Amino acid sequence: MKFSPKVFGASLLAATLLLSNSLSWAYPDKVINWVVPYSPGGSADVVSRVLTNRLAEKMHATFVVNNKPGASALIGEEYVARAAGDGYTLLYDAFALATNPALMKDGRVKPETDFVPITQIVNMWSILVVPENAPYRTFAEFLDYARKNPGKLNIGVSAGSAGYLASELLKSVASINLVTVPYKGGAPAVQATVAGDVSVYFATAGSGMPFIKSGQLRPIAVAAPKRMAALPDVPTLTELGYPDLVVSEWAGLFAPKGTPDDVVQLLNKEIRAVLAEPKIQEQLVDKLGIELVSNSPQEFSAFVKGEITRWGDLIKKLNITVN
Repeated sequence: MKFSPKVFGASLLAATLLLSNSLSWAYPDKVINWVVPYSPGGSADVVSRVLTNRLAEKMHATFVVNNKPGASALIGEEYVARAAGDGYTLLYDAFALATNPALMKDGRVKPETDFVPITQIVNMWSILVVPENAPYRTFAEFLDYARKNPGKLNIGVSAGSAGYLASELLKSVASINLVTVPYKGGAPAVQATVAGDVSVYFATAGSGMPFIKSGQLRPIAVAAPKRMAALPDVPTLTELGYPDLVVSEWAGLFAPKGTPDDVVQLLNKEIRAVLAEPKIQEQLVDKLGIELVSNSPQEFSAFVKGEITRWGDLIKKLNITVN
């Protein structure tokens, strides 16, 4: 039989494409590493565990939530950016992904080229909270106290988070002097506020609502466009005269660059189906006041690009840096 390099090459290419296709559609057949670049116990961690528990049942797969906090989420982001694009390492990231390019100018992570957006999952408006025993019980009283005691109050932040940008905006538009105290994530910052080590903090619904409901934290304003259904008696900062203070700690799922589109589409479909389930709605919306979002990879990509531009411009304007 005469050997034909052309025929052999075509056959090899066809076999390779078939194998590649079958590998994608066999997905998932091993453990999926769901990376959360924030501390355990924070809103990102809470939402991730609720979702991965249900996804594991629905997809007959094993998900492991892997917390990699630190460096304004860069440690976890860089870990996923360097992972294989095979769908077995995923990144559940939030607002910091959009602010890091402006805040962290080392270029370690490039969100628009290092990751493939899968879907936005949550939208959490920032809630301004104070310790239950704070000497100020309303936003007006807080402002009055802060202005009469410049530099004596502090504000907790997780570098690069929505709360961090909201705190810098608050100090700027309200003309108050607050000492910024950085934390590795929402969970330790909330706990420090409960303990009274932090004077005021922009919490997310996921991390703050349990303590608000227990009476350990007092909400004095929300950075939402309208009052939150979970906190109908708490005024918005827009109502209080600060329309620029509309800030959301959004979050969603990303995969490393090169992840097959069929894997991205499968994950998008499964996650959106889970988010629509009544039980998940009860756990996240009814109990924690989290707003659920599900969109296409293309819609999420456009949203992230818009956030990078919006907050990058503000960071430059206010000359915000990471402490």
